[in-house]
Amino acid sequence: MKRLVNLIKLKHETGYYWGLALMLSSCLSLVWALWRDAFRPEVFLAGLITFSWGYMLLWRHDVNLRFGALEGEIAALKSRDEQPGEEIEPLVWAQELPEIVEPPAGVGIAEGAPSETPGETRDEAEAQGPTEF
Repeated sequence: MKRLVNLIKLKHETGYYWGLALMLSSCLSLVWALWRDAFRPEVFLAGLITFSWGYMLLWRHDVNLRFGALEGEIAALKSRDEQPGEEIEPLVWAQELPEIVEPPAGVGIAEGAPSETPGETRDEAEAQGPTEF
C-alpha cells in the first residue's frame, strides 16, 4: 500500500481531493437522476449540499494556498526592509510617468458655449436667486 501511495505523489492537502471527489460525485448523481427519471427535490437538495461542501473545501484550500504565498512575500519584504544600509529602489513604473503639462488657454472650452452675460459675474447671478418663468 505504501508503494501505491509513493507512486501517486499528491501535491495538495487531502481536503482539496475530497472537495474534488464531492463535487464530481454530486454532479454524477444529478446526471444519473435526470437520466433515470428519478429526479426529486430531495435528490436535488442532497446534490446541492454535496456540491456546496466540495466547493467549500476547494475554496478553503485555494485561500490557504494564496495567503501562504502572500505571507511569504510579506516576510521577504520585511526582512529586506529591516537590513541596515540597503536602500530600496524606486518603482520602475513611477519613473516612466510623463510630466503633467497644463493645456494652453482656451483648450477644452467649446466654442459658443454659454458663459457669463456681459457685465455680470456668476457670483452676482447666484446672489439674485433663482429666476421664475
